[in-house]
Amino acid sequence: MTTKKRTAQKKKQGRGRQSIYDPVRYPAVVGALMRKGGTIEDIAQALVVSDRTIYAWKKKYPEFLQAITESKISADAEVETSLFMLTKDRKVTETKKIFRRDKDSGEPVQIGVEQFERIIPANLSAILVWLFNRTSDWKRNPDDSNFDPSKDPLYRMLAEIRDFT
Repeated sequence: MTTKKRTAQKKKQGRGRQSIYDPVRYPAVVGALMRKGGTIEDIAQALVVSDRTIYAWKKKYPEFLQAITESKISADAEVETSLFMLTKDRKVTETKKIFRRDKDSGEPVQIGVEQFERIIPANLSAILVWLFNRTSDWKRNPDDSNFDPSKDPLYRMLAEIRDFT
């Protein structure tokens, strides 16, 4: 019997190493890791397998691939929303406790609570990251031989700030 026939016969008989893949537990574990920013290497380490095994399971088990893909999309969307929120001024309400020293004991005594609103300015770095990644006008490469600073929105903005101060 040839080697090819023996291999085909073994596959038919179900011989070979049994997979340790758990279709119930592993997609849930992978989903949790990916939502926390995990990588393929993190998944492999958590499941005590090699990176190659993770890639093989992604091809072989659709629910495993789906857990990775959906969780990654969810985590990326959450980060994108957070980044977007940093590009805007935000108004927050804060509470300040008012104290006065007691005449007899000298200890501070709370006499009231004051609420006030404070504006947290937008984060310039977050704005630039957002614009560089979302708007073609903001994509730039200063090392490019055709680079013209007068046409770059960032340079124009910085020039306006310099002129203002």
